[in-house]
Amino acid sequence: MNILRYEKKFGSYYLLDDRDNIRLMTDEIAIVYSIDEDGMSVLHKHGSKKIVEAWFNNKISKLFEAGLNDLANEFRIVFGEFEVDDLNKIINTSGYISEFLIKSQKEIKSDTNHIIPC
Repeated sequence: MNILRYEKKFGSYYLLDDRDNIRLMTDEIAIVYSIDEDGMSVLHKHGSKKIVEAWFNNKISKLFEAGLNDLANEFRIVFGEFEVDDLNKIINTSGYISEFLIKSQKEIKSDTNHIIPC
């Protein structure tokens, strides 16, 4: 089993596997998740802001093009600097993104870009 974890060194985030191999290095993290009408959250992607934001925009475009507007509107992206402990819980604990957003007192609301910077 390959468990991933983030560490922060020299101002950058490193995503490491269980053998301490570096899988990613970035200065800013982005997280894509969705929240359904019942308030259940699902993590979809995390990592470098540039790559994750491109993935998010592509996913949203495809969902809208397919007429899946309700599903597209469930997707959100947050980006910025995060505490490493929170990042590791987000990527390794199912549903933790909701707890993190509540804990951080972030508002989950729709806007035209579906982007909520931290």
